[in-house]
Amino acid sequence: MLLLRKTGLPIHSYFSALKLCWLLENNTAVLVAARAGRLLAGTVDTWVIWRLTNGQSHVTDVTNASRTLLFNLETLDWDPDLCKFFGIDSVILPRIASSAEVVGIVSDPECTLKGVKICGILGDQQASLVAQTWATSPTMSFGPTVKVTYGTGAFMLWDIGTAPFFSDNGILTTVAFKMGAQNQVHYALEGSVSFAGATINWLKSKMKMFTDYKELESLAQRAYEKTEENGSDPCYLVPAFSGLFCPWWQENARAVLAGLTADVENGDMILAAIRSSVYQTYDVLRVATLASGGTRSGATLTKPREIVVDGGLANSSVLMQSLADILDMIVRRHNHSEMMTALGAAVAAALAVQIDPAGLLKLRLHPLSESGIKHTFSSKLSPHARQVMLTGWHAAVGRSLSWVEASTPDEGTDSLLELLSKMTKSSTTREPKPLSTDASDSRNKEEFYLTPGKLFFLLALSLGAGVFLGRRMQ
Repeated sequence: MLLLRKTGLPIHSYFSALKLCWLLENNTAVLVAARAGRLLAGTVDTWVIWRLTNGQSHVTDVTNASRTLLFNLETLDWDPDLCKFFGIDSVILPRIASSAEVVGIVSDPECTLKGVKICGILGDQQASLVAQTWATSPTMSFGPTVKVTYGTGAFMLWDIGTAPFFSDNGILTTVAFKMGAQNQVHYALEGSVSFAGATINWLKSKMKMFTDYKELESLAQRAYEKTEENGSDPCYLVPAFSGLFCPWWQENARAVLAGLTADVENGDMILAAIRSSVYQTYDVLRVATLASGGTRSGATLTKPREIVVDGGLANSSVLMQSLADILDMIVRRHNHSEMMTALGAAVAAALAVQIDPAGLLKLRLHPLSESGIKHTFSSKLSPHARQVMLTGWHAAVGRSLSWVEASTPDEGTDSLLELLSKMTKSSTTREPKPLSTDASDSRNKEEFYLTPGKLFFLLALSLGAGVFLGRRMQ
């Protein structure tokens, strides 16, 4: 818990500290260099800047430092206790700068950018957040504070302001940005989904369900229109091909296609794949709203009224409308959404040298080649239909969780008889409903006495069945 409050992160090999710790313990060359004072470490941005400056700048920024498990969210510096815990001397770590300041000059003699200042550093998701939400007013006020990027996976980042919130449900706390050494830091909650666009690619390359993305959108749109009429999803796909990320964090989950009937078509399964990203976004955002304000007793977050979306999959209007339906929020997508990460980095660089980024941000409004593209979506779903769909999704997720453990055989166990036994126990422990004495309910009475399955159940259980029957008749 102390680690979570200091760093906003769980202990996981995804983050830098454990990788560096492993190298120091298992790679002789790394250990020798550390003892000789010749070792430097950092994240990818650190290495790129080191190379561009010809070894003159060993630096990172607060957003990248916050992904290391060594960075203290309160002090905005390397935490000495954490460095000691992981066996890492802080002298090998880079200087931590803000996201928008001059950190070096390109001096590699072979680089065509020699002499250019390096003015901004941001993690990729943070850069996308800046590009999507930074307002054009000189007061630097902000618009929507939540952005979701749909690429191979999906990443939600929620700018929560100048004080951190923490989650006990798998949501990470990180730094959103710090635009200048003298400006305040902004924190963010982050949730990640492992399969988003990758699920669509799987349907195309492995399942051969469509040939191009124009056909994908057409099939998905027809399937969506059917759900508008029926008020429910025809089926659900839980894309846990290698487990589930936030908020489940289940490595033993596996992909499930659930709820199929003989009427399900390719388009229905394509829609299920698209909506799997939507439902996972709902889960992440719902859990994020439960985050607490740390030492600020009673501090809570209010559900956002709108989100902005980017990434390749954001080109799907079916995805955008489904997001609005399930999240019950306004969903916006800017033009050129695939450029948002680069645009965010450009905004940081502009701010570092006191250039108003308003001109850059006009790129968000620059027209696309496709005319008439829709940018804003709102829900068309009733609260009841939304609840029906979410209940179905979570039922499918429940069948996906712990699949590896559940499907591992126990020696000497008959899996068929074990399942039948569980079903029998479930039936006998279920709270019985009293029979109606109203003549209008005679159909229910007839079903109770004459259903063959129930008669077999009564005969098989003998005396126990008689007791059960007596309870039903009371």
